[in-house]
Amino acid sequence: MTFQEQCKEAAREFLQTVVLVDDQADFANEAETPAAKEAETDQEPNVTAETPNDNSSQEMARNDASKAESPSATRSAKAVDADEEAEKAREAEAKGEMARSAEKAQPSADEISDEISDPDELISVSEGAASEAVGARQKEDLDAGAVTRGFAESGLICSILKPSASEPIEDEVSKVAPKSDVIVLDWEMGGGDSGDTTIKIIRKVFDCDERSGERLRLIAIYTGIRDLSLIAAKLDAEFAALQIGEQNLELHNETGTIKLVVLGKGVASDHENGQETHCVEEGDLAERIVKEFAHFSGGLLRNATLASMGHLRSNTHRLLARFNKRLDGPLVTHYALLGSPEDAQQYVADLILQEIEAQIPLSRVSRTFAGYESVKALMNEKFSGMLEPQIIIDKKGDKTFPITTANAKSLAEVGAKALKDRHEDIAKARLEGEDFEKLANEEKAEKIKTEKERVARDLNGEGLAERLYCLFGDEYSDGVKNHEEFSIASGIKRSNNHLDGFEQENLPSVKLGTIVHDGGHYYVCLTPVCDSVRRKDPANFLFGRLLEDKKKFNVVLDDKGTRKRLFINRKDAYLKTFELRPSADGTVRAEMKDGDAFVTLASVGKAAPAEKGEDKQQAAAAAEVETVRWVAEMKPMQAQRLVGAVTSNLSRIGLDEFEWLRMLADNWSG
Repeated sequence: MTFQEQCKEAAREFLQTVVLVDDQADFANEAETPAAKEAETDQEPNVTAETPNDNSSQEMARNDASKAESPSATRSAKAVDADEEAEKAREAEAKGEMARSAEKAQPSADEISDEISDPDELISVSEGAASEAVGARQKEDLDAGAVTRGFAESGLICSILKPSASEPIEDEVSKVAPKSDVIVLDWEMGGGDSGDTTIKIIRKVFDCDERSGERLRLIAIYTGIRDLSLIAAKLDAEFAALQIGEQNLELHNETGTIKLVVLGKGVASDHENGQETHCVEEGDLAERIVKEFAHFSGGLLRNATLASMGHLRSNTHRLLARFNKRLDGPLVTHYALLGSPEDAQQYVADLILQEIEAQIPLSRVSRTFAGYESVKALMNEKFSGMLEPQIIIDKKGDKTFPITTANAKSLAEVGAKALKDRHEDIAKARLEGEDFEKLANEEKAEKIKTEKERVARDLNGEGLAERLYCLFGDEYSDGVKNHEEFSIASGIKRSNNHLDGFEQENLPSVKLGTIVHDGGHYYVCLTPVCDSVRRKDPANFLFGRLLEDKKKFNVVLDDKGTRKRLFINRKDAYLKTFELRPSADGTVRAEMKDGDAFVTLASVGKAAPAEKGEDKQQAAAAAEVETVRWVAEMKPMQAQRLVGAVTSNLSRIGLDEFEWLRMLADNWSG
């Protein structure tokens, strides 16, 4: 299975709902079912053709026409009625003259036959007139039936909205956007507004997404406009946060969480040359949406996440069946016996999380979408063109060395051993330069031998960790940022980057692993969880200082968009207490102020003095603090390990002993 096929499979497992907005959406074609068409065909031989001399037909036509007359025409009709009697007299005289003329010239049967049209011709003319009256289906029209059938065949639910005068369509879409996986929009709505309504909808959706936190969002413009590039250009001008990608009819944001794609209704001939790949008929729209989502969302971790969430969505009924209403009584018993509603609530939350985890076959999902075979498939796709894998061979990241795709795949399987046969080539690449070329062959050989040994050391163990930033063709700085981002995802539960829109009870609290900033330094909470809840009075919380160090660190976090590498020295930890006041629920919570989260101290604290090498002005600015800024919360196991590292060092036992025994005996600490 190729990597794109894996992406598509993950997308299929995840996608469920699509919202389509089009003022030309119509289910009228659905009324003409095959059975109706067959019945109509069976009746065709019995069609009666009306001749121009059919007086009843003429009378009906005159009556229909009179219904549509304007007021001025009605007034004219009254004037005509005044001369009606005189006209009748003239008609009677004319009829007598016509009768006399008819007696003189009777037409033959052949002549009559020539003047009457063939019934088939009449039927054809009638059908053509009807078709002209209804009007041929335009490119901007949308066959809603074909669209919904196509999505149903792909296992997706498609809701179709048509703008109405009762409520702005952008407000309607914003209500369903949080629960929709994909949004499809027509470009011109409301009589050719040049995309203004569509742009309003997109802005509204982006605002909703921003308030609820960053999310994966695919929006497709599905239009009959001939030149699709004009739409992409206008979107590019309207949304500064989006840039046109490799395909000029697609736009993305910098983080790759938003994609706008422009698709044309109909076939290639309906649009400009070069836009054939973006032309889609209604029945094929569903498959194209799945493909666009897969191409946009694809990635090892993201595929595994999509598949996991898709499996959970499909098996929600099992979770509900397990937690049925028969368990309400036992839950009340738990409340009664525990005597602490807060603890009982937390137990329910933990129980649900454990059951959710049990419903997802994580081993199978990770093996299928993020296993070694998936890694190889990703590399096959990445390195199928001009791009080749590279490793860094100097300390600054300025010099890289290309390796083969086979080397890259082997790296993922066996680590540094995969590059053992390339050590000499890497050594030569390191030594390249004018001075090296001037050396004699023997000196070159000696230099290469020495450098080869150095390469072996540099590419082994920790040294390899700083050599792979450019493996997928990233710039050195971008590769470092990507690795830091993975570190944050691994160790940080949530941070102050996404606090907007949180309700009061969901605001961050202070507990084990909480990281705060007092204006001068970062601190991590070391107080156990059990001692940080059900507090009625202010209490002292123990914190350990985290030092900023780019080279030596054990915590990486994102503080309002700024990456920080922090280090707690377990052998020389600086410990500090902050007296904090709990909220009504017995938990110390942060409060939002000017878009940031702050924890108010029960008493004014004094910041620690500046240490050697620190900025004294920065330390002085935090001399008197009334609040500390809430920054992040570490994942529970990461926080527990950090506390264990500090406390285990504090609990070491120092004693005098025979030095020979101390040096040769097994390490007591393990």
